[in-house]
Amino acid sequence: MKYRNLGATGTKVSLVGIGCNNFGLRCDQRATTEVVDTAIELGINLFDTADVYGAGGTSEEYLGNAIAKKDRSSIVIATKFANPMSAGEHLRGASQVPSNVESARWELSEAQMTAVNEISKR
Repeated sequence: MKYRNLGATGTKVSLVGIGCNNFGLRCDQRATTEVVDTAIELGINLFDTADVYGAGGTSEEYLGNAIAKKDRSSIVIATKFANPMSAGEHLRGASQVPSNVESARWELSEAQMTAVNEISKR
């Protein structure tokens, strides 16, 4: 597998990434884990997900379960948020700071993570 630098962060990402939009839709937890295990075996370390992928965030939940017992030091998860997850005032729209904070907290908990390593800057 070939890798490239992620901007000026020093983080190396595989040229091939896995789009996780089918985790929780076409892929149940077992199939998700198989995809993730195979990807990591092939040297893929970049997984792209979002709060609305799967059914109500199951993409992040399934991905988190699949990598829970792995060495996560080289796994890179790209995520994003903006679309409403529910009618709750803090779970909709990326223009509100409380919404962004709540979305990030929710995504971290779903993916069984404790911190965001990189935040994109414009």
